[in-house]
Amino acid sequence: MSPPTSEPSPGDPKLRPNKRRKAQLACHPCRARKTGCDGLRPCCSSCRMRDWQDRCTYQESTSFSSSLTPTLGDLDRRVRKLEESFRVQVPSVPYITQGNNLADIVALSKDHYDNPGQDAAIQEADSPANSTIVCNATSNSSFVQQVASVIGSGFDHVDETGTGIGCSIPRHSPVDFNMKGLVLPPRQLADSLLQCYWELFHPIYPVLHRPTFHDVYSQLWLPTGLLGFTTHDKVQDVVFYSMLNIVLAIGCQRNEALTVPEREDLAGEFYRRSVKLVSMDALDTSSLQIVQLLILRGFYLLCTPYADRCWVTVGVALRIAQAIGLQSAKPIAASTQLNREMRRRVWYNCFLLDWMTCLSFDRPRALPKDTPVPLPQLIDDEYLSKTDEGQQPHNIPSRLTFFLYAMKLLNIRERSRVVGIQNIKSNRAGYSGQELGATVDLISDLDHFLETLPTYLQVDHGHTALESVDEAYFQLQARVLKARVMYARLSVLRPFIVAEAKRCLSATASNRDTPKSTLNTHNTLCINLCSMCVSTAHDTLEALFSQLSSPYRSSPWHTLYFTFAAASVLAAATLCPYLGLKFDQPLYQASWDKAFHIFSFHKTHVASAEKGIEALGRFKNYIQQRGATTQPDGASVDSDTRITPASGSDSFTPSMTFDSDLVAETFPDINIDLAPMDESWFASQDFYFDDGIIQL
Repeated sequence: MSPPTSEPSPGDPKLRPNKRRKAQLACHPCRARKTGCDGLRPCCSSCRMRDWQDRCTYQESTSFSSSLTPTLGDLDRRVRKLEESFRVQVPSVPYITQGNNLADIVALSKDHYDNPGQDAAIQEADSPANSTIVCNATSNSSFVQQVASVIGSGFDHVDETGTGIGCSIPRHSPVDFNMKGLVLPPRQLADSLLQCYWELFHPIYPVLHRPTFHDVYSQLWLPTGLLGFTTHDKVQDVVFYSMLNIVLAIGCQRNEALTVPEREDLAGEFYRRSVKLVSMDALDTSSLQIVQLLILRGFYLLCTPYADRCWVTVGVALRIAQAIGLQSAKPIAASTQLNREMRRRVWYNCFLLDWMTCLSFDRPRALPKDTPVPLPQLIDDEYLSKTDEGQQPHNIPSRLTFFLYAMKLLNIRERSRVVGIQNIKSNRAGYSGQELGATVDLISDLDHFLETLPTYLQVDHGHTALESVDEAYFQLQARVLKARVMYARLSVLRPFIVAEAKRCLSATASNRDTPKSTLNTHNTLCINLCSMCVSTAHDTLEALFSQLSSPYRSSPWHTLYFTFAAASVLAAATLCPYLGLKFDQPLYQASWDKAFHIFSFHKTHVASAEKGIEALGRFKNYIQQRGATTQPDGASVDSDTRITPASGSDSFTPSMTFDSDLVAETFPDINIDLAPMDESWFASQDFYFDDGIIQL
């Protein structure tokens, strides 16, 4: 017989309610984020800070320990909770029954995805239409999707929440946004800067969908009663405002009507507004619109002194692009043509920006050089459809043709990159026939590329048959494309100039005879490549100089980059006597004057243009002094002793950059950093780019 139980006293601790019921107090958002929750009703402190009042809900439980006798205080607290919960919409807990089909299960699983670093960590994801999360093979969501694909269940659905850039984002995204920065500049200024963006930047980098962007932009200036979007779309509104500010910042960079201080101050202010609205350290969601925003920031920062900031921003953009599956060639079910094509365009802009930044900062690429994603279709923005498959009119050339040819040129340049520092150092004694042959093949590919361009993308052909708007559009694209090809030729050929300059100076200074064991064919080919490099430098300066009178030309920043490259080649070529190039020759002096005129012209556009003029002058003076002290009058190098081919070299890919050690040995006393040579005056970080880069 069990002993009788005594009546518990009122102060018995067994009657005290639990002070902490973690599973019952934590709201759904805090559970998903695995953060602390104080359980305040109707909205906890954490959700209130994030402006998530409409999402802060609780899973109420009616099961209490039957061994406890509730006190009056406990009952009072229960009543209050019931009254509060009556005012808060509490969703029921989803569970699986026999009536649930696989599509419902998958739809439930696609609202969450596993965090690979934590067990059972669930985070909210975007809708599959715009953010197809690429899950790990071991995640629950991935497993359910694999099972569904095996049995053929279609579970993809499209979130019809529209945006201003031709994509879709969730209505409620777990992202911290600053609503206080939703301000606009004067309409006249905004229209002017936006026009610069559409006319001078968008033709080269089609990141946005112009019609839908313009629709939302136009609504910003309408009376309150006519607004197309309201405060319940806070996330969408804030992201668009951030997007608009970075677009205006890029427009400032291309607006030559502003002075340099005005341009830098105004562009910097728009950039800071964009960052305040959507900060990278508060990104808890992945969407196509966020990728577009970060890509535009990357392009903006690439033309600023903020190298590290640019590198980090581009890296985050690439991560989010991969998170939403842009790198996948598999099309999204039920996706519209507009959404599909914008995903492709954004991915290839990521691809291009990754290539540009890795060469600019001499760092490894984040993306592989090959991608299975199909190229965007040759359909202009206004013909893309949200309901069916739009078509480009047969009698109207697509403005996107340039972008596809730019990617084709990128593939040619990719083959030109050096395979490793070992190959560079192994060829210090000279260039083998294999190396020379690879260079000739690359030059032939570049020539064929220019010859096969459509007539409306060729500078030498008129555009009178096109409409006035399209004429300016294609004129800009043709000039940019030709400048890229010419600079590509310079990058492939100029290592031969530096190598030959070193050999000529070394042979003259030591007064030694080089063994005459080199075949004449080998020497002749190398001499021809050096001569071709010099002629390409002349042509580059002539082309850039002739464009100064038109606003539809390469950007000032890149124009100075190409100009410095061509001028530095001409200066270095004077150290090779057999090329017959001297500073006092009319052709040389004319090209050199054009280079200085280009820099002088852009002093009102780029703050560092003056530094370029000074650097070119110092470089020219140094080479003149160096040549005078090492080469006697009438000095020449025997045509049979100029080059000694490298023996035993491995497979070769021509270097796109100067060998910094080789240049340092050739010009040991020069007070300009020559690693690579044409970056000397950019050491102040006013410019950041590499020899091999091709961009506008």
